[in-house]
Amino acid sequence: MKIVYLSSSNIPSKAANSINVTNMCQAFYELGNDITLITPKYPNTLEEDIYTFYGIDKEINIVRIKRNNSKFGLIFYLIHVFLQLKRIHPDRVVGRCVYSCYLATVLGFDVVFDSHRPEWEGGKIYFSFFKKMVVSKKLVKLTLNSNALKKIYEKNDFMNQFRFKIVVANNGARIYPLDQKVQLPGKNTYKVGYVGHLYKGRGIDIIIECANILKNVDFILVGGETKDINYWKNRVIGENAYFLGFIPPQEIFKFRNSFDILLAPYQKDVYTQAGFNSVSFMNPIKILEYMSSKKPIIASSLPAIEDILEHETNGLLVKSDDVNEWCSQILRLISNQELSQKISEQSYKDFLNYYTWKSRAKKFL
Repeated sequence: MKIVYLSSSNIPSKAANSINVTNMCQAFYELGNDITLITPKYPNTLEEDIYTFYGIDKEINIVRIKRNNSKFGLIFYLIHVFLQLKRIHPDRVVGRCVYSCYLATVLGFDVVFDSHRPEWEGGKIYFSFFKKMVVSKKLVKLTLNSNALKKIYEKNDFMNQFRFKIVVANNGARIYPLDQKVQLPGKNTYKVGYVGHLYKGRGIDIIIECANILKNVDFILVGGETKDINYWKNRVIGENAYFLGFIPPQEIFKFRNSFDILLAPYQKDVYTQAGFNSVSFMNPIKILEYMSSKKPIIASSLPAIEDILEHETNGLLVKSDDVNEWCSQILRLISNQELSQKISEQSYKDFLNYYTWKSRAKKFL
């Protein structure tokens, strides 16, 4: 099948949505499809080779169209999307860009739109284009990345009419070798890790407080901008917390493989890079990537996470803001290797069965 993926993500970038898009393209390719990614090139885009940055196959065609955030920038972008769709003439269009996906339905292409939030939060004009796209017979599927988001959609009077088009497609992670590891910093035997952004709602304060209490455990955080790293460093009392900063996406798995325990202390208000509070509908890629490393996971007991992890089956779930309980569960895993192995093995089985990118991509075809 000839597929065009229409992205609105800034690629390459450090954003999670860019990881989702590029991994979906890789999964479509691995399933035997001819895939072209059409993506905007914003003025602040990183000057990195996309294939190397994300570790994707060079047989994936990538078309980058210059775009700025003005109204005329969008019009210019859509004109070029129009020309590319006419040139490629795909069997199916997949995307997360409302404007270009709507354009594809107008041109008569079968479209699968991949939604990761309540689209009406994008504003009146944005949502008007979304509604026009949903009404079209050429929108063959509307994929949502969590069951929680599906429930939100079904409560919307307009969207409830089109619930027959909705398919839940949880996010995914890539299968990496488990034996590739790195040398981690620190003098202590046990290494507790966190991988991801350091901004509001990610529970970095919980990790720092745990580090200040558990002096005989090393806490290592991978990711984050320099200003965020400096902010959190000033709140560390001892010498057992380490900030490694940004690591290229195709290298991060080696760090996950090297930790003894992985933490995901999401708080009740979880913000995306764009500033949206996503706690009620998120399907965090972080959790799935953790599962792919076959390491024990301790995560917050939030509804979106409970969709993926079950306490003492494939992870440990903790009240998000209870520092003492986080410390207790870390010590529990350190002292109980049988439990640690049990939940690690089950989470890895669940990952292989339900949460690979290829499993997700099949729902779009």
